[in-house]
Amino acid sequence: VPIQCREYNLKTSVRDRFNKLYPPKADPEASLGVMVNYLKPFHKKVTYFWGYKNHILSDPISELPLFELTKPANVSEGTLLIPMIKKLKERLEIFPQAVLADAGYDYESNLKFIIHQLKARPVIARNLRWEKHKEHKLSRKGTPICIAGLEMIYWGRFSDRGRVRLKYVCPITHSKRYREKYYFCPWNHPKFTKGKGCYVYLRGDDTVRNSLDYSSAEFKRLYKLRTASERINSRLASLGMQSPSV
Repeated sequence: VPIQCREYNLKTSVRDRFNKLYPPKADPEASLGVMVNYLKPFHKKVTYFWGYKNHILSDPISELPLFELTKPANVSEGTLLIPMIKKLKERLEIFPQAVLADAGYDYESNLKFIIHQLKARPVIARNLRWEKHKEHKLSRKGTPICIAGLEMIYWGRFSDRGRVRLKYVCPITHSKRYREKYYFCPWNHPKFTKGKGCYVYLRGDDTVRNSLDYSSAEFKRLYKLRTASERINSRLASLGMQSPSV
């Protein structure tokens, strides 16, 4: 939901036009958002805007909107799923059999909530960004090996969105024993020159994703129903939801 502000007028002299640290004076509560449109296959157009985003829960069978929440554009949609479902259940006595969503909602906390509290099936696309850091070698002890071939050092554990992470850091920057042997990173990694070195996170607990069969015919059949949300959003937009008068 873009707001009306002078930052959009390129003829005006506005410093930090799209700097997220300086919201427009017309609406200080608005935040900077991004709209991505694919005008042609493999050609995306990225547009920045000041404003808000509508988050909607709907029934894919009847294509009926059930709950709507408007938040500043920089609020992550994945963090809103649980509070939205809880508020919806306070108003309506519903017992969903499945919850459908795109990869933006692929949080461990969301999956656990759907399975254990809603007693429903999560049909949420897997976010491959969680997988990109898993391509690293492990020693016989299960410790990550850095790109330079050195065994990394365990540096504690913490909780992150419903899961336990183990942190491993550069041995040269965090160990006196290694610093006596290696003055510089053998790989000359840019992170080493910044003083901190590389770091890796491993899962410290079992992930609920291992219990989900993303390749099953039933998962694919249910996920296809999610296209209803696109039609619902399109109809709401045609009614002026994204261009309110106030």
